Amino acid sequence: MNINWWGILGLIGWGYLVNALVYFLLRDRPGWIALVCLVFFLMNINEFVALIPFRVNIVVSASNHASVMSGMLVTTILIWLKETGRVKHLIPILTGLIVLFLIFGFICRPLWGISKIRATPSWTAICTSINIVFFIFLYFLTDKLKITRWANVISPAGESALTCYLVPYLVYPVMALIGFHLPQVLITGIVGIIKSVVFSLLIIWITGLLARLNVRLKI
Repeated sequence: MNINWWGILGLIGWGYLVNALVYFLLRDRPGWIALVCLVFFLMNINEFVALIPFRVNIVVSASNHASVMSGMLVTTILIWLKETGRVKHLIPILTGLIVLFLIFGFICRPLWGISKIRATPSWTAICTSINIVFFIFLYFLTDKLKITRWANVISPAGESALTCYLVPYLVYPVMALIGFHLPQVLITGIVGIIKSVVFSLLIIWITGLLARLNVRLKI
């Protein structure tokens, strides 16, 4: 037996572990966090073109760590601005980051394409910019407008994320054992997307039900 691929959960775990260790050393210092984030992006580029004569890997691809670190960067910027009484600068700074990541992502796109499977720098940067856009939206919705009740519907997915991730792997075998198959019309096109949303909400509901029964996975 040997390690071939860590799987999605493994990649997420390594990304969190590496970034947690970085945060443990640097704390809420956005300047230093930004520097480490830049290093991770350069390491991601180095996986496709030799910026240095040798390849440096931190478990699979630096794309994982750059993605998590960019989220940490946004958080530390918010904390720093709140502590210094300059939170009004948050949106301009984050907008600048969005533009910066988009420009970088689309510059890299002709070189390596936008590919999650290959963990290309363009995929990492463009997804990061999209994440920051959603962060700004949620910041306005929750922190500014105080609209939070909508999250009750999906809160089990955040409170028991690992359980929610694994519940479908219990549902799929049951469906296979009883021979249940959806017609093609329900798994393609717009109808297929709607079906996926409904299925996701069902999985979240099952996760919430398990949590109320004190059934949850912990690491």
